Amino acid sequence: MNSTNICPDVVPKYYTVTLTLMTIISFPINSTGVWLVWFHSPQMGKFKYCLMYLQVITFMTENWSSYISPGYYFFPMLAGFNLSYLGELMTGHTTMVIWVFIFCFELPSLFICFMYRHDAAIGINNSKNTLKYLNYFTLFVAHLLPPFTATTLQLSLLTYDQKYNLLKTKYPQCLHFADNRLFEIYDWNINSWIAICGIGSFSLVLIVVSYGFGLVIHTMHILHKLRVHMSAETFKMHKSALISLSMQCVIPSLFLIVPMYTLLVIVAYQINDLHEYSNCAFFGICSHSCISTIVMITTNSKYLTTLRNKLKPGTIFQKVPIQKRSNSISVSMPRTMSIVQA
Repeated sequence: MNSTNICPDVVPKYYTVTLTLMTIISFPINSTGVWLVWFHSPQMGKFKYCLMYLQVITFMTENWSSYISPGYYFFPMLAGFNLSYLGELMTGHTTMVIWVFIFCFELPSLFICFMYRHDAAIGINNSKNTLKYLNYFTLFVAHLLPPFTATTLQLSLLTYDQKYNLLKTKYPQCLHFADNRLFEIYDWNINSWIAICGIGSFSLVLIVVSYGFGLVIHTMHILHKLRVHMSAETFKMHKSALISLSMQCVIPSLFLIVPMYTLLVIVAYQINDLHEYSNCAFFGICSHSCISTIVMITTNSKYLTTLRNKLKPGTIFQKVPIQKRSNSISVSMPRTMSIVQA
């Protein structure tokens, strides 16, 4: 097999430059997203903790893959090596396991947000949540993804002899990488755990995503059914929050699903000519957190208003005046009103 382009000795300059530029751009955007969710979501109640969960996980995932521990990969081989300074502390395989473990928490963080919107819709008229235990079970399944994927990936590690023989047999021009501790290669014909990792992870994701899609449909059905019990403003608030969350899930997913599916095709059919494209596909994967934050901000009028006010000249470092506590009468609110404010 002529695959001399699979294991270049020098990483293209544009690859590292692009990752650096992506970090420079995404870091302030993601930081702004975290700041808005934590300090400027007073009317979201507990929902802001779901968004914070999602923002922190996506932020950590992107920083790990584009700045802390970036990698250069050798598709259509299932191989690559680490480019970070962590080589003195851990192997390339270990850095990949850590990244996968963090990345997989995006699924439960998204699902718990959709679950909260569903519960908030049901709570409008104190209806019984018939899907309560099924929701909790699916959330448990979603949280199985990170430990399952990380454990099976860890078990996919090949011994030095196995890697050496694999490279010598199939990729002799890459044999010099066998002694590089930051280099790693996987093969399901030698160690089937890598296949179990891929198939099992895909199955868990498919189960949770399918159920999550059904949960969104059910939430919209509840909102339209209870529309007569809500004001137009309240209905708009619930609907906008659900649509914003859905867009925050769907749009960034395109930057994950399309590159990953392309990489699967490249590996499955051993398309050597697309080796360089396969590396560029990781630019899309690394940018999904930044895209998610942009979608969240642009679909939330409260966040947009806050940014406009803060970006006005002289307001960025302006101190917030301390308000004196007034002696007001505390009025108890119905549960439905408290849920609407949440």
